[in-house]
Amino acid sequence: MIYEFRTPLLCTTPIGDGFLWYMKHNSHWDNDEYTVVLKEGGHVKHFLSNQVRIYTNATYEITPENLTSQFPF
Repeated sequence: MIYEFRTPLLCTTPIGDGFLWYMKHNSHWDNDEYTVVLKEGGHVKHFLSNQVRIYTNATYEITPENLTSQFPF
């Protein structure tokens, strides 16, 4: 199943920040795949769910300041 985000979400990846464009759900045994449009240059790259972090989310108190301490790559 593929899910396209209504509003692209700002995220961080091992190679830079970008926007989540869509997600492909794999089986419960595999990581989901995310398609990200990178802010620097607009390149489209694919990542597994363990390589992508949402940049900010007030509900879960995720902020840019605590991203690296919570989720090191």
